Amino acid sequence: MNARYPDFKKQETELYDKIRGLSEKFDRLNKAGKDTTNTYQRLGAVLEEFLLFRRKGAKTKLRGE
Repeated sequence: MNARYPDFKKQETELYDKIRGLSEKFDRLNKAGKDTTNTYQRLGAVLEEFLLFRRKGAKTKLRGE
């Protein structure tokens, strides 16, 4: 973990929790035969946010090394 980014782990965990929650909701709705469009779009947005977060963290870590 990078010292210049102390809440990296906290933010990473929050994003993992969002992804997990939306994935579970998507599965429940899908199994119930309900519309998953909104949940699918929200999951995509969170996954994109996570990707950007990881890229930012990786760049910060590389600069700090």
